[in-house]
Amino acid sequence: TMPTTTKVDLVLVAYSGVDPVDPLAQWAVRQETATTTAHMSPPLSSPAVGGWVVSYWAEKTSTTTDWLPPSGQVSRTETSGSGSGRIESLLVDSGGEVGAGQWSALTATADTAGRKVIAFSVSLRPAP
Repeated sequence: TMPTTTKVDLVLVAYSGVDPVDPLAQWAVRQETATTTAHMSPPLSSPAVGGWVVSYWAEKTSTTTDWLPPSGQVSRTETSGSGSGRIESLLVDSGGEVGAGQWSALTATADTAGRKVIAFSVSLRPAP
């Protein structure tokens, strides 16, 4: 059961060259615990070599209106809801294939401090 008013954000992206049977190699989620403008995505311990890494941040806010993407990442979309307590989101990716080794946490910066932020990191497995 959902309350009368529910805030949601949906971002749909498509990547070619991804394994159509088992596309997700690894994923992680991180929920913010401190009020800050710098919001970190969760790291991945072993992203798929040759795949891409996608990172997403969403904040329930009445004040944030803009995100600054992490350096070295390709910004694919930034959404802005409406009304008070709206959802502001950002989706970026690695811009190409990643190599072996750990994928470090990335920092996206919001234009105002908040703590109602959730972030996801997803490693896409390349097609066989």
